[in-house]
Amino acid sequence: MEFPDIYCEPVPGQLCQGDLFRSFDDDIFPEVNSDYKIFIILTYTCDLANPKGLQRILISPVFQLNIIIDQLQEKHGNKEPHKIQREIIKRIKELSEYRRPFFFFLSPRLEFSHKPAFIDLTQISTISSEYQPKIITTRFAAIKSPWREKLGYMMGYMFNRVALEYEASTDDLRTYFFPPSDS
Repeated sequence: MEFPDIYCEPVPGQLCQGDLFRSFDDDIFPEVNSDYKIFIILTYTCDLANPKGLQRILISPVFQLNIIIDQLQEKHGNKEPHKIQREIIKRIKELSEYRRPFFFFLSPRLEFSHKPAFIDLTQISTISSEYQPKIITTRFAAIKSPWREKLGYMMGYMFNRVALEYEASTDDLRTYFFPPSDS
């Protein structure tokens, strides 16, 4: 089966939302139920590029897709194999079409044992921003457009935040809405 090619090379020397990297120190990274020891950057690229005050970086582990399959099989047992199979296919279809909130589908890669994987956005952790240089050296891929924008949209939906390059000046707003009177 063909899955979309959602990957590109990471931006040299710059950490971006959607960068995939390998764990480089088991003491730093949270204990997760993931065989890959691979994480994705979830912090907005604009926040990473403008690190004033950036103390923590949002990350999430990458999970094997078979975790979801195993959970569904465990939930239904051996009762109706065809029904379980339909439910599994339905769930994977929803994941691969990015129609499940809080889950982001990842196409197969060598680093995922040539199998699809996923990110569970309810499993977000943070690490200190002082590790940015080390993360940059352990990156192996990045999510490319338009999938990167989909990931950003999902994060914005979760946190009710979308990055914009506009900051209203209090003085300008005051002058606009309450112009000085000529009297």
